[in-house]
Amino acid sequence: MRSREVDALLGEAASGNRSVLTEYESKKIFAAAGIPVTKEILTDSIEDAIAAGNKIGYPVVLKISSPEVSHKSDFGGVYLGISDEEALRVACEDLKKRAEDASIEFSFLLQEMVDAGQELLVGAKRDATFGPAILFGLGGIFTEILDDVAIRISPIEREEARRMVREIKGAPVLDGYRGMPPVDLEAVVDVILRVSELMETYEEISELDINPLFGYEKSVLAVDGLVLL
Repeated sequence: MRSREVDALLGEAASGNRSVLTEYESKKIFAAAGIPVTKEILTDSIEDAIAAGNKIGYPVVLKISSPEVSHKSDFGGVYLGISDEEALRVACEDLKKRAEDASIEFSFLLQEMVDAGQELLVGAKRDATFGPAILFGLGGIFTEILDDVAIRISPIEREEARRMVREIKGAPVLDGYRGMPPVDLEAVVDVILRVSELMETYEEISELDINPLFGYEKSVLAVDGLVLL
């Protein structure tokens, strides 16, 4: 079923001739699809960013939000573990200077600082011949280092999604490894199915990436993500 909010976000990007949605826009789409995402507030001024930080509660994460910056960490636009209002103001001023030096339009994205979980990846890419391909694997730095992903052509049934989760070489990590808690595999399966449904419903989406998806013992949480048209 199509969502008015998702239609509006995709339409706004298309009308602006943008093929890459911001993290904020992408996670709005994920949330509309029923995928758990971090609490966050988008602001355009330092004072509003301070107010947002106080509303979310410290510690917080500050990120740059700009259609011109896909890789925020490479740009130096991610500030983790900001502990109070003074530290947030300093981070905002530094981010503003970086953006102005690069001559790009930007906003401040304030996000809750969450406990680290097992980093996972759920993604999708639309193939001209076969349609949407859905991917699952370990996320973060492991994505590129291990090249260990399971792939299926959408649409996917629950049992098939369960097999995807179990067939990667890193699957033992999901059961708990060296004191790490196990991951809620059914919650991971839910995300895979919802990504598949998104790709089936919205042909405008050419690519989708949730990385990392934090896996916890009783839940999952999309910490970062990207949608491409």
